[in-house]
Amino acid sequence: MDNLLRLLQMETPRLNILIIGDTMIDEYYYGEVNRISPEAPVPVFKVNRIEKKLGGAANIAKNISRLGARSILIGNWGEESVKTINELCNENKIMIKGLFLDRSETIIKRRHIDTTTNSQIGLRTDIENIYDIPVKAFTEKMLDGFSLSNQKFDVVILSDYAKGMLNPKTIPFIIENINARYIIADTKPNHFMDFAHSKIKTPSEMIIKCNFKEFKQIAEKQGLEVVNTDESIERIATNLANQFKISFIITRSEKGISYIDLTRAIHSPVQAKEIMDVTGAGDTVTAVLAISIGVGIPIADSLHLANVAAGISISRMGAVSVSMNDIKQKLIGEHLKIVDEQELINIINKEHNNGRKIVFTNGCFDILHNGHIHLLKEAKRLGDIFIVAINSDESVRRIKGHGRPILDQDARAEMLAALNSVDYVIIYKEDTANRLIQIIRPDVYVKGSDYENRDVPEAKTVRENGGEVEFIQIKKDKKGNKISSSNLIKINE
Repeated sequence: MDNLLRLLQMETPRLNILIIGDTMIDEYYYGEVNRISPEAPVPVFKVNRIEKKLGGAANIAKNISRLGARSILIGNWGEESVKTINELCNENKIMIKGLFLDRSETIIKRRHIDTTTNSQIGLRTDIENIYDIPVKAFTEKMLDGFSLSNQKFDVVILSDYAKGMLNPKTIPFIIENINARYIIADTKPNHFMDFAHSKIKTPSEMIIKCNFKEFKQIAEKQGLEVVNTDESIERIATNLANQFKISFIITRSEKGISYIDLTRAIHSPVQAKEIMDVTGAGDTVTAVLAISIGVGIPIADSLHLANVAAGISISRMGAVSVSMNDIKQKLIGEHLKIVDEQELINIINKEHNNGRKIVFTNGCFDILHNGHIHLLKEAKRLGDIFIVAINSDESVRRIKGHGRPILDQDARAEMLAALNSVDYVIIYKEDTANRLIQIIRPDVYVKGSDYENRDVPEAKTVRENGGEVEFIQIKKDKKGNKISSSNLIKINE
């Protein structure tokens, strides 16, 4: 954890990140409704305050800058908005290098928010006139003699809102001319093939980022069917990744974020407890992923960071930029859930004295999946404090064999600590959790129902110490097979 934060703080300011895409202005009209119009039976919205913020690709650029990296924006907006865009970009320390003057007005998303009803959005109106930006704009309209091919970037983000900036002609031109370690294409389904067929400069890596609805449409256009389960997404995304030599990052609403490349699949659970406004959350995910990958953080940890940031974003009103300090404070809170043996003893003694019911389970938890999530949620319902003990890397290797674990013990502990259902996580070195159980003396010990007729050494120890053993019905896939890390690994071998 400390190493992760240190790496972010030290390396992020050195990153050079270019954002190209559809630029918008997000307007927020705060007010109230307290009468009906005499002209027609409709409410009258009285505006008390107006806020203007960067939207679309510019919101990603704002997120990048807020997180501490060098943010460079190439976007398109109307001539009437040049002053507003310049002021907002200067305020957010964004460098503008591409200024494409639209033939019409800037794209504006105007949200009306009734402050008397918990600040919920009551109406949104859009102002837009969509047309494809010509390729020549990238050579004739660039500021300060800026040229794509003469610059080198750590990450390039192509932010596609299907408003004309990124189109079948500009997409291949951009990709063939940019020099970057990573290209993140946050694209719409209609442009997927334009990205997939573009020639990437070696050694750049192309990552297609989309939500599940968009991924489903991409799959359907290739004659493939997909549902929002780990198994289905892994199968279809791996197929497409190998076919087009790309990677996928798929945001899946309440099921978190998934990463799939040619050989592996990693899933990161959702972090949000309260949803106030989802505006800009996808941009937050893109920005945090770009920075995490750019500084060299492993993909599993990068997904977790993106999930943490998205959870912060949607718990606030409007397209809110998440800061590095926001993420740090959230991670520190999670880190407090990962305890050593003495810390756990102190916690348990206090909780036992307060009459709290202790629930306990253990396992490898290598590659967290929806079967795990189901078991952990159900286990939490059985008591007040839920402790998850995970095998160390050495003990996983002894139990599972060569090549395991896929994720190291710190990554596994962090993902479990991020779950609302888990109160504390501890790592143990032995092959069984018997010694821990004798120390903790849990009231309830939990395992999946597939262990019910098997010899579980911990079950005997729990009963000897006055506890109960509960077996929770496991989740199965559509074929009736048990969902497990081992089975998921076999599928991808």
